[in-house]
Amino acid sequence: SVFVEITDPYNPVYKGALKTRGNENDSGNFWRDVKTYRHFALIVSEIDGHGMQVFNLKRLLNDDTDIAFTETAHYDGFGWAHNIFVNEDTGYA
Repeated sequence: SVFVEITDPYNPVYKGALKTRGNENDSGNFWRDVKTYRHFALIVSEIDGHGMQVFNLKRLLNDDTDIAFTETAHYDGFGWAHNIFVNEDTGYA
């Protein structure tokens, strides 16, 4: 997953990338679904063993670019998912 700042859509800024989990050679390698809850991005993929990556979006608020980000947390209670839903009232995904 990559992060691009588009405050100025005519001059997008590549902030960096978050390496995926699971087998990178899996057929679902290009699919991601991302939902945000508060200041977190919740990322799932069809890659076997991916689970859910959690990324703190506040890490993007500095001027640094081209960063190899690490996930803030990881949930491995499932192997893969096509979509993710977040209940905004409870915070459960």
